[in-house]
Amino acid sequence: MFNLDSAVGVQIRGNSLVFATVAKGLQGYVLRDCAVVEHYKELPHSDLYAWVQQFAEASGFDRQNVILGLPRDQVVIRQIELPLDVEENLDQVVRFQVEKFQPVEEGQSYCDYIVLERNVETKKIVLQTLMVPKPFLDECLDLFHELNLYPAAIRVSSVGLLHVFSAHQDSYPKTHPSLVVDLAPDGVEFVLVGGLEKFLSKKVLLSQDDLSFERLLQELERFFAHLELADEGLEKIYLSGPLAGAFIDDFRAKFGDCELLSEKLNLTRSGDSGDSDMSGWLGAIGLAISGTSKSRPGKLNLIPPEKRVIAERPSLVTTLLLVGLLVIMGLAVTAREYVQQRQLLGQVEAQIEALQARVDETMTLRSQRDERQAELDELRTLITGQQKVLLVLKVLTERIPENSFLQNLNIQGNRISMTGFSSSASTLLKTLLDSPYLEAVESRYITPDRTMPNREKFSFEATFQESDSEEIVK
Repeated sequence: MFNLDSAVGVQIRGNSLVFATVAKGLQGYVLRDCAVVEHYKELPHSDLYAWVQQFAEASGFDRQNVILGLPRDQVVIRQIELPLDVEENLDQVVRFQVEKFQPVEEGQSYCDYIVLERNVETKKIVLQTLMVPKPFLDECLDLFHELNLYPAAIRVSSVGLLHVFSAHQDSYPKTHPSLVVDLAPDGVEFVLVGGLEKFLSKKVLLSQDDLSFERLLQELERFFAHLELADEGLEKIYLSGPLAGAFIDDFRAKFGDCELLSEKLNLTRSGDSGDSDMSGWLGAIGLAISGTSKSRPGKLNLIPPEKRVIAERPSLVTTLLLVGLLVIMGLAVTAREYVQQRQLLGQVEAQIEALQARVDETMTLRSQRDERQAELDELRTLITGQQKVLLVLKVLTERIPENSFLQNLNIQGNRISMTGFSSSASTLLKTLLDSPYLEAVESRYITPDRTMPNREKFSFEATFQESDSEEIVK
């Protein structure tokens, strides 16, 4: 069977490692092999290493495309809404936002993000950020490197459940979101799938003794209490995970339209690739599928760039097009006479030569248009930035009294940072707070000036209100 791509998904589920090798063919996905290592943390390193090498040889997976899925309870997922004009410096802005979320000192977590929505009319951009503790991810990388596995990407396991819909008869929900309830011995995870590139998830840690249907309903109610689905509803509820079969009858009796996520899986199985019920393998299978996907969640990678051993894999589209062209040419050689081929080649060359002048002219005009557009964008950016700086200077000039002066002023977007000296910095802070054009004025510090008595050194931060800036211009 001809395969376009292949990957192996490895899901960390409690104290187990779940492996699944998936190949993408012309007619769908093929599950080559799947297996689980129980209590891998207690296994001697030599035994775990031998098991991984044996599985790699048996399944023949691509060591260059290993996708590792972290437990949901180890990953913090947030949605951020930002102004559209920060798109040019999006990486820097995201890092600044992530630093606000970190409860510990800077550098204690790794993060990545994807763009969920980009609305030109409202001038807003919606991001989904993922954060994982640095020690936990470093520990996972060290373990896999010792096993001679170098993950191409590390994602949250919820991404795997999202990508399972790529190989499902129902496909991704079209109008209303669907809910996946993943049931495992260490707890339950709720994954709300809103389409090919949107998902929300929550993990609740529960012991197997506490995992009852009544408790699941309580946690499900808490999960939906934070969502706005009153007008939307759910398209369907799916169950996955090792314990899905034990609760499917209760869910069907309560909600009606429920089924196991593995029931309608369009996944060809090669040889002996595990049990007949694949509910326990879906997370790893979806992670493997994400390694062959080009959707935005499939590009998430929590491995920092400096720690990535496997470089980004090139797209196969160009190669496949070339292969297809070669096949067509080979068939033409065997099916046609030499004279017919020469005639066809002459016609093609004549057509190319006739169109070459128009193509060159079009490419020249396109290049000129791009240059003019770049110049226009640069001028627009300069004008906008200078206007904002002038407005900020005007506000500060009118508000700062004569016994105070600024030493340094820094304006980044709508954020203003200022340092200077004043006879009464606290009075100056109140004056700035009363300004209708400044909001969220905060004092970073106010200290006595050692070089001059009766003078204080200050550092303030504030946010400039763009809506009010239009009134200043008038």
